[in-house]
Amino acid sequence: MNEMRLPSHISARISAWVAETPKDGGHVDNEAARYGGVSLMGTIGAIWLSRPDGMFWEVDDDSGRPLQPLPVQFQTSALVAGARRHARILELLPTRPAHAVDCTACGGHGLIANAAYCSACSALGWLPAAP
Repeated sequence: MNEMRLPSHISARISAWVAETPKDGGHVDNEAARYGGVSLMGTIGAIWLSRPDGMFWEVDDDSGRPLQPLPVQFQTSALVAGARRHARILELLPTRPAHAVDCTACGGHGLIANAAYCSACSALGWLPAAP
């Protein structure tokens, strides 16, 4: 499934952001708004976005990548990236459980070499403790 259940105030914020953001221009924000969403992450070859209905998408007009659902395994990383750009969506991130452990792959930072989002912990920096 490619959809997250968003609280109504977050959906409203995304809708307002889309309405206020110019659709023309080459910035990731412009491109995400053209597709009806808020930009969560943008890099060469991909823009991740979320729409007010909670759907996650990826697209890149520059490279010709068509709008397509963002694979589920990247959704948490997309939210982490989005929360760094738009603090208002920080509340959508999972809360670290008391018994969670720091991710050894990224040293608990969520990033590998301060550049790439860690796939082991979905960029959270922590993993649930083993049962």
